[in-house]
Amino acid sequence: MYVYITKFKHQKTNRLINEKLSKLGYRNAIIRHNKYGKKYIDDNVFFNVSHSSSILALVISNKEVGIDCECKHTDLFLPELKKVLNEDFFNVIDFYSKEPTGLIKFWTVLEAFIKCVGFGFCKELNYFSINPKTNTIYNFLDNTNYNFSTFEYQENYVTICTKGFLKECTIISD
Repeated sequence: MYVYITKFKHQKTNRLINEKLSKLGYRNAIIRHNKYGKKYIDDNVFFNVSHSSSILALVISNKEVGIDCECKHTDLFLPELKKVLNEDFFNVIDFYSKEPTGLIKFWTVLEAFIKCVGFGFCKELNYFSINPKTNTIYNFLDNTNYNFSTFEYQENYVTICTKGFLKECTIISD
């Protein structure tokens, strides 16, 4: 698994995807979209993109993967979160709320998972449960555990989520 991080410039997104896939041997890859808009290519190569106000992150893997990055200083308020989430998440939110920027970290976990499964916010958020103590998410739709890892990069939280075991990844930045 490779994670590429660069300074964010909107026009660079597709160019970065094509450049990095090309370096891995997928020079003529045709990027397709699932019915929810998630990009993919054939050949069991999966990727996902995220950006914050300052960085662009791309993850490429041999299994379904999602990534999200958010600036640690983003305004995210608990009442807004509780409008989007059901009561099952309140204990998880309490767990993350112990840190000053914990809600931002929680949001990256949530979004990385949603992007990994490929639904985006098109489905109600009641088909999974998050266990922040084990860095796992159980998906009730496919009865599978997903794993996530969060790290800090230049005042951002970056979370990667994948189906099954999360192996080591190589982080490349410029």
